Amino acid sequence: MLSADKFAVKEQVKFLKNHKTYDIFDPETKEQIGTAEEVISGLVKMLRWVIDGKFMGTKIEIREFPDKALVFTIRRGAYFFRSRVEVIDANGDLIGYFKSKLFSFSGGFHVYDKADKHFADVKGNF
Repeated sequence: MLSADKFAVKEQVKFLKNHKTYDIFDPETKEQIGTAEEVISGLVKMLRWVIDGKFMGTKIEIREFPDKALVFTIRRGAYFFRSRVEVIDANGDLIGYFKSKLFSFSGGFHVYDKADKHFADVKGNF
């Protein structure tokens, strides 16, 4: 899956569902090549009915087809002002992370490698 240049992602919409699941497709062949599923505890699932989910931590596992092998995990802890989103490989090692910009009207993230070296920015669209 990581050899692809582009992906098409479609959210699975279900009634009264409090965690997110996405199907990942190859946009050229329209073939499903993987899934991304939010993995959260039962307590967080219950709290999401009364508290906005963006303030609580989450973990999303990206798996490829056909064997559903774990490719990488995206993890974000709870936050109020600045979020940190970590990208972790299938072995549990940190690949890098995104950190939200503190004072930015357009939004965006700073991108860091596992050695805390800033190497890119993701700009938001105001």
